[in-house]
Amino acid sequence: MKKRNFFTRLYNYIERNTRWFLWWVVTYCPIFPTEMFHTWRPRIWRWLGANIGEKVCIGYGVYLDVDGANRISIGKDTMIAAECLLLTHRRDLSKYNRNMCCQDIPYIQSTIIIGKNVQIGMRSIIMPGVKIGDGAVIGANSVVTRDVPAWNIAVGSPARVISTVKE
Repeated sequence: MKKRNFFTRLYNYIERNTRWFLWWVVTYCPIFPTEMFHTWRPRIWRWLGANIGEKVCIGYGVYLDVDGANRISIGKDTMIAAECLLLTHRRDLSKYNRNMCCQDIPYIQSTIIIGKNVQIGMRSIIMPGVKIGDGAVIGANSVVTRDVPAWNIAVGSPARVISTVKE
């Protein structure tokens, strides 16, 4: 029983680190930037478990929770600019008290749903539990903490809807 447990843990360790390594190479490797943007990053994200539509473009240095990739859904024709951050977990501060070590605060894990034809500007942060509707535009350096309706433009920290996309 102990040998089986050891080999199971070893296999899980190797698999997890292989996923992290592949994600790191594809995310930060400067070789063939066009191929990475259109082809390899979306493929690796799919392999990690993310639900990614066709013709999705993912920029250089876009970070996701590798262990929570299965909680990310991105619609077709979406473009995510460089250095964005997609988080699928956060600390549950409602359970934090004075007698607790900050490292003992439990996590809340939530999904991120990004619709079709969405544009996410450079260095934006998408927080867990957020849904971004079809055709929405997120401005650069925005922190999206709430849902963004379809065909709206949201900017700022925290992101607020400033206008609607014209028909």
